Amino acid sequence: MEQDQDSLFRSTNIRPEIRLWAAVTRDAFRALRYRRGHLAMARGWIEDRHNIFFDGLAEALDYEPEALRERIRRALSRKPGGLT
Repeated sequence: MEQDQDSLFRSTNIRPEIRLWAAVTRDAFRALRYRRGHLAMARGWIEDRHNIFFDGLAEALDYEPEALRERIRRALSRKPGGLT
């Protein structure tokens, strides 16, 4: 998950708003992964099915929003460091 998003920040072909939404999603992921920060806001950003910004990010990544949410959920269920 984090590697996919990091490539967004290096690309010059990505629209600025997509980079912003990716950064917010990355921060939300990290907050939930490491149990730091505003966990309710982080979960809300990812899980809110009316979040048009998350939907826009999913579309830019060529995902259905629910498929991206599921990918994030699976990544969060793995232990940090990539080991399950």
